Amino acid sequence: MSKMSRRDFLKASMLASTGAVLAACAPAATQPAANQPAQPGNTPAASQPVEITLWQSDWGKDYNPPMIALGDSYKKDVNPNVTVTMTFLPNVSEKLISAITAGNPPDCTLIDEGYGIPKMAIQGGLVSMKPYFDAAGVKKEEFIPFTWETVLYKGEPYGIPGGSGSILMMINRAVYKDAGIDTTNFPKIPTWAQFKEWNDKLYKKDASGKIVRIGHDVLSQWNQMRGIFDFKVYDAAKTKLAINGPESVAALTEWFSLLPADVKYEDIAAVQSGAPGNQYGAWMAGIRGMEEDDYWMFLAIDKYAPDMDYFVNYLPTMNGTAEEQKGYTGWVWDMAIPKGSAHPEQAWGFIKYGYYDKAEVLADTINWPSKISAFAAFEKRTIEIMGQNNRLTPYMSLFSLPKQVGAWFEPWTPIYSKLGDQFGTAMQTIARREKTIQQAMDEVVATLQPELDKAQGTF
Repeated sequence: MSKMSRRDFLKASMLASTGAVLAACAPAATQPAANQPAQPGNTPAASQPVEITLWQSDWGKDYNPPMIALGDSYKKDVNPNVTVTMTFLPNVSEKLISAITAGNPPDCTLIDEGYGIPKMAIQGGLVSMKPYFDAAGVKKEEFIPFTWETVLYKGEPYGIPGGSGSILMMINRAVYKDAGIDTTNFPKIPTWAQFKEWNDKLYKKDASGKIVRIGHDVLSQWNQMRGIFDFKVYDAAKTKLAINGPESVAALTEWFSLLPADVKYEDIAAVQSGAPGNQYGAWMAGIRGMEEDDYWMFLAIDKYAPDMDYFVNYLPTMNGTAEEQKGYTGWVWDMAIPKGSAHPEQAWGFIKYGYYDKAEVLADTINWPSKISAFAAFEKRTIEIMGQNNRLTPYMSLFSLPKQVGAWFEPWTPIYSKLGDQFGTAMQTIARREKTIQQAMDEVVATLQPELDKAQGTF
């Protein structure tokens, strides 16, 4: 799966300029009752054929078909009279807003924009899932901690956590050996100091001084690793931005120490641009020494690097302790029922099947479930898909731990998307040494703190 469609989708902010459109067509002060399902229950089998429509992002030819298979499984295993018709769309969030506004939304939707659920719920665009959850006994404690937060608006769920992700280190033994790094006795949980040492050793120049290999790209994976520094986005009350505070600036200073003083970021970007075209091409070609992602990397590795000798390892923590692994985090896409759904009960029946009752079937879609009790069955099913001899099979259990213990997450506020955009731009200016960390963060706070002030009381 491409990095934009799977690993980096949380960086997107597709609704930033369209929320006002939905707001104009929603009730002035959204009444929770207007968004409640009529008669939540156990969704008895339909006696007449019913088509459930589902919209989701277009993940490409390799990953769309497995999602279709989930609907086929529901029809076969649970309700033969229900057909799930999936439509894969670019900019799905924008199209969903338009459909809700026009009164013809799909029956259910997969929302893969970061905190897309509260963003739509605040505008009155989604049905509350609380009555469904109460009837089915769905509990917060059953899900990965960092996923549950993404479905809440004012403490109430407006979606259910779907496919989740978290990253581990993917290590090409040959590249590390070439850099003089011993992988025969690799620390299970590296310290941050060890990670930085490896990063420095992996950088390589040719005789002319040109960069031919980098360590870690400082503009990659900050969002997934900032929890190990306990990075502060807001104060405890979510009333003030804290990204320019001393703790946050210290964390960013550590992060940007991965960029060698004698290396320009422009040269890092240039060397990677010459890599083969697949999503992990720079890493597979040995141009990028460090890569991190979730288990689904096996598909690309098997296809493009069938002979690579690699292994998987936990991310670093500051001191290499298990207790510090609570700083791990991740991302999730969520399932929801739009306001105006023609078949909300049947839609809930499908959602409940694929994401709660039988969440292990997400193995067939190459997505890790958010329901923790499904992990063991999911891992077993995934290994059957990959094969016992797959190079990734011995490491499957490692991928579950960050999801079970990872507790760091960025809280949601109405400025979430704008903050993501402006923070990303600030990171680029820091990497290119156009501004100091303090200057860049101060500018973001100066721009967005007034908007956060205005939003107080609405979330």
